[in-house]
Amino acid sequence: MAFGAVCISRQNGAGAEETSRLVSETLGFRLIDEDIVTLAAMEAGVTKDVVADVERRKSFLIRLLEGIGPASMSAGAVVVLPEEAGYDQPAANELRGLIRSAIEETARTGNVIIVAHAASFALATRDDVLRGLA
Repeated sequence: MAFGAVCISRQNGAGAEETSRLVSETLGFRLIDEDIVTLAAMEAGVTKDVVADVERRKSFLIRLLEGIGPASMSAGAVVVLPEEAGYDQPAANELRGLIRSAIEETARTGNVIIVAHAASFALATRDDVLRGLA
């Protein structure tokens, strides 16, 4: 099976940036990381900082599942984010949706390495995505 996208989840200090760069160079795929935040911010008409803040507010469950690694991501689980108290819910949910849309659109173009941003979850139903943990 040919893979059109590679999702690399990362752990702090594990060298995901270097691993992603090497995989990108080896495969000749585009490397996408903060571009996801930039695309979502442009679509929403807000700054990258606003989108990055929403993304950092991931629930404990998402962080836990990302930490478990590829086995949990390949199961195709759907995770519903609980609403964080005291945060503008509609805006946060809309921005999360835009992050997901940016991930899906980026993967649709093919030949891409997507680092983090819960891309493995957003693309869980696709068969042409290779998932890794670094």
